[in-house]
Amino acid sequence: GLAGGSADAAAVLYGLNKMSGNPFSPHDLSDLGAMIGSDVPFCLKGGNCTATGRGECVRRNPLHVARDYVLVVPEVEVPTKWAYEQYDRGLETRDSRPETKNDLEPVVVKKYPVIQKVKEKLKALGCGFTQMSGSGPSVFGVVNSPEQGRKIAAEMKKAYSRSYFAQSTYVGVEDVL
Repeated sequence: GLAGGSADAAAVLYGLNKMSGNPFSPHDLSDLGAMIGSDVPFCLKGGNCTATGRGECVRRNPLHVARDYVLVVPEVEVPTKWAYEQYDRGLETRDSRPETKNDLEPVVVKKYPVIQKVKEKLKALGCGFTQMSGSGPSVFGVVNSPEQGRKIAAEMKKAYSRSYFAQSTYVGVEDVL
């Protein structure tokens, strides 16, 4: 649920394009990336963006606010295809609350309640906002400072070995290479 393969694909696409004299514009490269995977366009752009559609429509947000996170990956595997199939069936009531940003979360949490438990524990430890990433199982919590993030990540690691402190970045593959 963290677009690792998509980041690799974005780096390869960007590198090949650059090595070939940039025959593809950033927009064309993004369209090509979307054919490989929904998260590839975001990984090309990176930073503080809003993704819509399947994740392939990416718009950079005007505010560049650095954020600190705690990331927890529970020991379950959530098949992306399954999550979208369940969502498409409409078995879950659509949650229209404005603070709900991940439409797949209610579907996935129903079958994998550990995700809700991780969210609740992150909140109890001081994260201001928590959410499942993508189709799961990864969960992130927003923290107020690196110190707070490191402390919460250390505490989460006691129950969930794959718990990490992370900081946002303003760039994607386009800006790094």
